Amino acid sequence: MRRARPPPGPAAGPDPGALAELLVPGDSRTASALECTLAWMHVLREARPEHITPLLPSRPDFYDWPAWHELAGTVAGVVDELSAELLALRDVARVAARMNMEREAERWAVLERLESRYRERLAREDRICPHERRREVIAALVDGATPSTRITSSCSWASSTSPASTGPSSAPTATGPPP
Repeated sequence: MRRARPPPGPAAGPDPGALAELLVPGDSRTASALECTLAWMHVLREARPEHITPLLPSRPDFYDWPAWHELAGTVAGVVDELSAELLALRDVARVAARMNMEREAERWAVLERLESRYRERLAREDRICPHERRREVIAALVDGATPSTRITSSCSWASSTSPASTGPSSAPTATGPPP
């Protein structure tokens, strides 16, 4: 007898991306979902046709804003899914290449190249991709580095665990949020 799959929603379990957002919340420079989608939209729309042909054999009309927005939302969703699994576009491109899936490898490589332009676009607006921020925090923790003050202060419970004194014992502990 086959077991039924759980329905989508809360009963299906936590969304890994949402869990990551809870563990590493954004700060004032972290781009919103809308800003990320708009940055992807700009990068895709402005890309030279010959550079993105493997990804988009037939491009939407330059002024078809809804089509570009839908495409950008799809790319942003794929990036969200990959990031929730601690993967990046380059990881998929490499796996596709190792599996001799040339066309897929080329499509993912196009996205990987566009991703650097996406990050540059966000940086021009003094924004950072939320996934890039999480990867930086995780890398700092894995390397044993102390998270920066900006990261620590973005956790709502971090400031509430610090005693009011300024002596050596006033440093926040890594025991988690107060009960």
